[in-house]
Amino acid sequence: MNARIFLCNFARVTDNGSRFDAIGAGINLIQAQQFPTPVNFAVLIETRFSLAESEREHSFELKIIDPDGKHAAPPIVGSVKIAKEHRGSLYAAFNMQMLMKKPVSLTFSLIMNGEEKDCATVQVVQVQSNIALQPTKQNDAK
Repeated sequence: MNARIFLCNFARVTDNGSRFDAIGAGINLIQAQQFPTPVNFAVLIETRFSLAESEREHSFELKIIDPDGKHAAPPIVGSVKIAKEHRGSLYAAFNMQMLMKKPVSLTFSLIMNGEEKDCATVQVVQVQSNIALQPTKQNDAK
């Protein structure tokens, strides 16, 4: 079994898990002007199973871990059973929102059947706005 994680702005899975649509795939940096700030994103998971791995339950757990090794959010836990006739990749998407209280590095770890299969890291950083809004003067019409 192989698995990969992609961080996206948005993702959805169609056709019984055999196809996905993703916007902004490949996120590894999120910029915010102030904290706390809500952050919307999606985790897209691609899995590939061999014929020998079909027709049985496979457990999965998606953990979001902070730099101290603590859970930044409750893990997403479940299981999947692959039919023998299913060939190719199987996809799952989890769209979520998290309130970021401060700049942080988060690691998304995918564990399947007790073994880490992939991980992805995103940096949440604070940036200063490059746009300074200034009042404009209106010319008095005479």
